[in-house]
Amino acid sequence: MADISNRDLFLMMKELGESLNDVKETVGNIETRVGNIETRVANIETRVTNIETRVSSIESGVENIETELKETRHDIHILDKKFSVLSDDLLHARAEITILQQEAN
Repeated sequence: MADISNRDLFLMMKELGESLNDVKETVGNIETRVGNIETRVANIETRVTNIETRVSSIESGVENIETELKETRHDIHILDKKFSVLSDDLLHARAEITILQQEAN
């Protein structure tokens, strides 16, 4: 192996320093990108939490509507029975009126 001069050592150290600076710059860029990604992930997590809250609220609303719909169906069923009875009573009343009118004539 040939003798390495001071100048050769100086040039190698200079190149090593430049390479180290390049690595530092690259690492700095990577750290910045990682920081940006972490911020984006945090924003996404916040959005997901907000969406989950909204979905939960919507589910509660749907459950309330389903309950009201069941109650409304029950009320309609009761009203249907009442109208049926009323209709039967009306038919009987008409029949009696017709009979009374016939007897009156």
